[in-house]
Amino acid sequence: MTEGKIGSLSIARVGDDVIYTDGTIAKIILGAGRVCMVDGIAAALVGSHLDNGDEIIDSPNHTVAIHIFKGEKLPEGFLATKGVNHG
Repeated sequence: MTEGKIGSLSIARVGDDVIYTDGTIAKIILGAGRVCMVDGIAAALVGSHLDNGDEIIDSPNHTVAIHIFKGEKLPEGFLATKGVNHG
């Protein structure tokens, strides 16, 4: 269970379950990498991938954003699958 919160919303992290309305469950496998960690684990964000091939496409959180501008190097582990410890 995620301990971090933004307002009253829990922050999802890599390894957390996503539960669909039909009851099926998938795990979050990619996150923000080192740019946003909660208790040592990468936070999930719009664009995070799930182990069933789906992607997070929306969030009830509209108060926090990670800005990466054109030409900037991506932060370590940002939505990366190789060579990264997401926690």
